Amino acid sequence: MTHNLSNVSLASDESPAFVHHKSVGSIEGVIRPTRRNLRGSFDLYQAISQKAVRCDFPEAMREEIEETLKGRQRVAVSGIISYNSLGDPLSVDVRRPLRTLRTESELPNPAEMVGLAPDLTGDLDTEKYIKGLRNS
Repeated sequence: MTHNLSNVSLASDESPAFVHHKSVGSIEGVIRPTRRNLRGSFDLYQAISQKAVRCDFPEAMREEIEETLKGRQRVAVSGIISYNSLGDPLSVDVRRPLRTLRTESELPNPAEMVGLAPDLTGDLDTEKYIKGLRNS
């Protein structure tokens, strides 16, 4: 999932291979090295599309990234994301520590979530609460 917090317009080349705009955000996926040895970048294979996005990172993050590579875990990568004219992410200038995500088997199922927030709707029944959300 990509979250855009701000947009910066760049030169408008309509080719999908060129950067069209940048924004601050994060992308989820699995990381793999771009070469045999990590030299300041890795590929993040996006969770939904399975497309690779090049991620450039500072030397100070090398050890953290090498550890994450060993487990082939799903992570969220945050920083400045460059997008093409189609809105597809091309690269990320990683600015924050990686956030390791739980595996699907570690996530709660719907039955386990029942009753987690008993006061969520206040004094309203569920139907009135949802109607109020839709009308907001």
